[in-house]
Amino acid sequence: MSKTLKNITVKISRFNPGIQKESSFASYNVPITAGMSVLDVLDYIYSNLDSSLSYYSSCHRGYDSCCLVVVNGKITRACTTPAIDDLVIEPMRNRKVLKDLVVESDINARLTKKK
Repeated sequence: MSKTLKNITVKISRFNPGIQKESSFASYNVPITAGMSVLDVLDYIYSNLDSSLSYYSSCHRGYDSCCLVVVNGKITRACTTPAIDDLVIEPMRNRKVLKDLVVESDINARLTKKK
């Protein structure tokens, strides 16, 4: 079991277009351990604090772009970005938000239009 280094505050943009008119931020206190990524933080929140959180979780190795999010104002892969200090996590900009950090991808948009 890894030893907790410290607790960080994680603010996550939450939005459910079927229920809400605009997004808001939810704040979580998360214990981090050595080597945790932003994706690990999201997994911790989902498993221990709020199972209603929606986000992409795919390869966990940076091979694809499914987990792209905006962290502290910069576009990054959640699976390869270290969680060191407090975080503000938002969905990709200029994409339709399906729920929380899940956005419509180019491939999803093309498949939807073919139907």
